[in-house]
Amino acid sequence: MGKKKDNSGVWHRVCLNTIVRKGQLLDSERLRILPMGSKVFVVEQRERRVRIDQPIAGWCSLRSSNGDTILTPLDDSESMPATTPMASDLRTKQNQAKNAANTVENDQHAKIDAMRHQHVDNQKVEGMRKEILRLQDELNEKGATGLKLNKAQYDLEKTEGERSQLEEQNRQNDLHLQELRENLDSAIGQLDQINNTDAQQLMETVKEIQQLEDEKRTLFQSILECERVTMSQKKETENLQKKQTQLFFTTGENDVVSLRPDDVVMLKEDIGLVIIKYVGKVPEMGESTTMIGVELSDPVGEHNGTIEGKEYFVTKPNHGAFYPTTHIKKVIKSEELLNALNKQVLLLQKEITSKE
Repeated sequence: MGKKKDNSGVWHRVCLNTIVRKGQLLDSERLRILPMGSKVFVVEQRERRVRIDQPIAGWCSLRSSNGDTILTPLDDSESMPATTPMASDLRTKQNQAKNAANTVENDQHAKIDAMRHQHVDNQKVEGMRKEILRLQDELNEKGATGLKLNKAQYDLEKTEGERSQLEEQNRQNDLHLQELRENLDSAIGQLDQINNTDAQQLMETVKEIQQLEDEKRTLFQSILECERVTMSQKKETENLQKKQTQLFFTTGENDVVSLRPDDVVMLKEDIGLVIIKYVGKVPEMGESTTMIGVELSDPVGEHNGTIEGKEYFVTKPNHGAFYPTTHIKKVIKSEELLNALNKQVLLLQKEITSKE
């Protein structure tokens, strides 16, 4: 057993996706599926079943019916509350899926060899075969969902939100596939007591399962390729943003010659671009210097253009503010703004053409 959190139990790591059930029996109510990498706190053990109280109270297995390790004790450096990892490392998921597929294939081949030497009950064998075929149909349905995921990943350049949604759906499918594998292991475990004269047909079913696993690995390769394309698009976007900053935000100090309402200026202190609505003195503020009344793009101002009952200009509530002319970093002239926008459009057209 691993290092204890206290005298009441031991922290374990989840090595294979496992189902937490309400009771000790395998057919009791299912509470949650814990993914590989999670940590659980074991407080009681009965044969290969253990009771946990973190991250959820319930029962799960230390090992599968064929001896695969599901929970392993943690060492000193890992004895901390369990956390559920994010499914963001697609390459790791691919390796895990490959290892799990190899393990399932090896276990199933071993069971088939053992079943050839046992007594046969044709009625029970037929029932088990039908159950395996039913599970195979469910696996085929999940394989179809995986194909939909593959198509959606090629649309990652259009929306990151859709990609995140499909990745979550794929993670849920992985957990469901794990549950189906456990059910398949349970069905094969029951066949361990029966000599299977129909082993060749079962072998074909196992091969079909392996084909599904191969298709899943292909899907993961497509996801990785889409991720690479997405990163390339992000870099291109960052380059365009840098070019835009160079076009709009480089200027000398105090570049103010004449100001008029509706002029666009860049203010200091990261205030950004604003529209001038008033130029002149504002006695109500106790200022004797020339002030500019501006309209802000966000409701972070102090008024709507009216000071102590005197209306200097009109804007939305909390969109108005006054600044001294010394706060002006640059005056954006109309022709300069138009030229900058035209350059930006040409850059975007050039980028689109290069992609095509």
